[in-house]
Amino acid sequence: MDDKTQLLLDKSQQYLRSAAVLLEIGDYDSSVSRAYFAMFYAAQAALLRTNTSVKNRRSVRSAFVERFVEGRGRFPRRAADVLHRGYQLQETADYAHRPTVSEEDAEAFLGEAEAFIGSIDALVNRRRPARDTPAEQKTPAAQDTSSRPPSESSERQA
Repeated sequence: MDDKTQLLLDKSQQYLRSAAVLLEIGDYDSSVSRAYFAMFYAAQAALLRTNTSVKNRRSVRSAFVERFVEGRGRFPRRAADVLHRGYQLQETADYAHRPTVSEEDAEAFLGEAEAFIGSIDALVNRRRPARDTPAEQKTPAAQDTSSRPPSESSERQA
């Protein structure tokens, strides 16, 4: 793995740790923002590993979905959905005039971000994800949390 890919993965882990601290101190908007950017840097690392170039931030999300969800299918559709939801949460959290993200949404999203990043780390480093998964499951990001009832703030943002 080249240095830039490793730097992006390191930054992703740093942002993930920051998101957890922000969640603990009750800054839920900032927590989801850091968690989203942690996912963003991990997605960039995956794209860099496959020599896929992107021009801007929006292109990173699109290229990741095209290359890893729709293209090779290494990640389930759920990974694309989590990345898109993260973007929406980050935009709302960073640009709203008042706090908008609930503790429950921030906590759930941090868990999704951890799974997403763990899956990318395993892919980039060519190793199995940290937790045992049956061969028929593609990644931890495949876990569907859509059966969980949405919280009040996620209903407002939908």
